[in-house]
Amino acid sequence: MRQNPSFVAGPFLLDEVPMHQHVTPQELLESFTIAPSERELLGTKSGASRLGCAVLLKYFQCEGRFPASWHDVPREVIRHLAQSCGVSPDAYRHYDLDERLARYHKEQIRQWTGFRQGNTTDAEAIKAWGCAHSRVDETTIPVLIDRLTARYKQLQIELPTPGRLERLAHSAAQTVEEQFFARLADALAPDTRHMIDAMLTDMSTPVSLSALKIDSGRRSLNSLEVDVEKLHHLQRLTLPQALLVPLSTRYLRRMKLRVAAESLSATRRHPDPIRYGLVTLFCYARTQEITDRLVELLLHIVRKMGVNAEKRVDEALLADFKRVTGKTGILFQMAEASLDHPKGQVDEVIYPVVGEQTLRDLVKEYRATGRSYREKVHTVMRGSYSHHYRRMVPQLLSVLAFHSNNEQHQPVMQALDLLQKYTTSKRQFYGEEEVVPLEGVVPKEWQDTVLAPDAKGQPRVNRLVD
Repeated sequence: MRQNPSFVAGPFLLDEVPMHQHVTPQELLESFTIAPSERELLGTKSGASRLGCAVLLKYFQCEGRFPASWHDVPREVIRHLAQSCGVSPDAYRHYDLDERLARYHKEQIRQWTGFRQGNTTDAEAIKAWGCAHSRVDETTIPVLIDRLTARYKQLQIELPTPGRLERLAHSAAQTVEEQFFARLADALAPDTRHMIDAMLTDMSTPVSLSALKIDSGRRSLNSLEVDVEKLHHLQRLTLPQALLVPLSTRYLRRMKLRVAAESLSATRRHPDPIRYGLVTLFCYARTQEITDRLVELLLHIVRKMGVNAEKRVDEALLADFKRVTGKTGILFQMAEASLDHPKGQVDEVIYPVVGEQTLRDLVKEYRATGRSYREKVHTVMRGSYSHHYRRMVPQLLSVLAFHSNNEQHQPVMQALDLLQKYTTSKRQFYGEEEVVPLEGVVPKEWQDTVLAPDAKGQPRVNRLVD
């Protein structure tokens, strides 16, 4: 069934609202055409009385309330209904919406449609229903107005004025938020509450709320260490995940900005449930932000090591690098000369056809672009990691938790667990009892680059200990 359109413009700031002036011909036919059964309600009414009653009926069916004044009714609607009633469009000027006749017609329409006037008790009951059926992260005023409007119509209760309905929606939104904050506060462990209280002091510490509000700046080793320290502190908070995980990203961002814009004194002045609730939401949102930033930094480090290593190797090889063209022709000439003189010496058979320097260039090109080149790049990457990035990666792994249900990725998960286990170890090799996953982690052609002989001459994975 098609929902009747609303012709009241928003936002609602006053009880009398500007009317939506333009109504399409299709909307006039679908929503403002008098049905045969409705003509019985009009009865023997004539002139302004007939037009006024028709306008009240069709407006009430669309809006769930009667117009407060004629300014609420689009002119197209008046002309359309005047034509249906066979009266002049100007007849509405002789029909006062606040006079006794209009009040009588309104009561007739209520009885005919099965609606009744609402009261304060109805408003409170409908607000309570709206609160019970609303999530805190979706309780915007427009959404609540639509929800309360639908409930009024479902219960066949005449809607209040737009201004009163908006105030009811604001009250419902505040109630939903207060109830959610109370649930958040009740779910916090005493230790977490104490930590939140400590964050709200005026003392400048790396883990104070003021420090957590500040972004760490450009990506660097120092900013990483700051972010890791913040994340360590945030992870020590026991936050109620069951209440926080379902919340939308937009709501979390809004709450984070709300706390960030407040001074510490303003945050401290909130009642306990609101104060604990706001700081909990802020900490949860900041945990996500810092985690995302550190993951991006980890990916950036891996990419930067590879790019820098390739650049250094390219610069080293550039002096003697020469790309050889026509490899297919050279191969054909070498094959033809070898077949013609199968027992001849290389310097007598091959060099006259291809040339010694050409063969040397081919060897250099392969070493620069094939496995030899990748080995050089890998060696440079290992050096960069062991002398600089190694200080960063263990810190990242100490605060990042990796998960995967994909069987194909389980070797990587095992490798990460092993890396974290040996973060503080000074041993060159992993323990003999450890199962070090190489398959699915290191490509087979590069596995020998991470292996080194131990004291017994057995190949072991080298942990790059200086």
